Amino acid sequence: MFLRNAWYVGAWSNELVQDKLLPRTLLDDPIVFFRTQTGTAAALFDRCPHRFAPLSRGRLEGEAIECGYHGLRFDRTGACVLNPYNPGHVPPRAHVRTYPLHEQQGIVWIWMGEAGRADPSLIPDFPQLADESGWHTVRGYLNTPANYQLAIDNLMDLTHPEFLHDASLGSPAHKSAQYEVEQRGARLIRSNRWYDAGPLPPVMELSFPTNGRPVTHWADMYWHAASSLWLDVGATFPVGREQRGCRHTLATSSHLKRRAQHTTSSVSHAPLRWLARRTTMPSWSSCYGASFPERILRCCLPSKTEWVVTTCGR
Repeated sequence: MFLRNAWYVGAWSNELVQDKLLPRTLLDDPIVFFRTQTGTAAALFDRCPHRFAPLSRGRLEGEAIECGYHGLRFDRTGACVLNPYNPGHVPPRAHVRTYPLHEQQGIVWIWMGEAGRADPSLIPDFPQLADESGWHTVRGYLNTPANYQLAIDNLMDLTHPEFLHDASLGSPAHKSAQYEVEQRGARLIRSNRWYDAGPLPPVMELSFPTNGRPVTHWADMYWHAASSLWLDVGATFPVGREQRGCRHTLATSSHLKRRAQHTTSSVSHAPLRWLARRTTMPSWSSCYGASFPERILRCCLPSKTEWVVTTCGR
């Protein structure tokens, strides 16, 4: 069972190009995404109502998808606009379900529930993902053979890094770190952990060398129900010292794919964007709005993570 009256990430905006059909399975629904010649993003249930052939196996013809089986054409509203066997007659039940979409900050959001309840104001705000934000971004996908709820549980639990990721994300100062959890409204939960003076986690030394000096470090995770998360993690030198720091953020949203046969688990298909900037700032709190030149840095991490891309300033 899935929460349907919610916004989910359907695709990155740049994945929808003209003359290309993009099939996805979300919440057990087969869906085909496409972009019309006028640039409008659309999503249809990926089955032709005639003989249930996948529409994604057909092709785009102008503003419509042509079924590859018998040539029926459907526009972005799901209406059949051409019956090649009787051009003047369209079968009255030849209609395909559509899904409300909204493009924002480089993401194509899809509403999987009742169309009349699709309110764009409920879409999580990830301003750093916008191309004009000034952040360096890297997009990708991480296929996780596990229930998406386990991924959310792992990311919201900020007490495990010093044990599971001790050589990369952990710090001895985590043992005395402060922790808080709060709920904001009906759809947002925040999990925050920080310490004021301690060693920087090893992986962050790559973008913010401290030479052993203690830092103020924070990890701030936000969960927007049902499956979108935002991690804001960074560090600065404590107050009274040189005010420099770094900030890394991770945005992730689970694509809930078809359950594997004979199991109750679903597969989480999470698009990721790693972002970071090294900043010059007058205080710890101002890092959220500061800016500094960046460059891309690729680094290898221990454990099961193969690579991550961050940025660092020079």
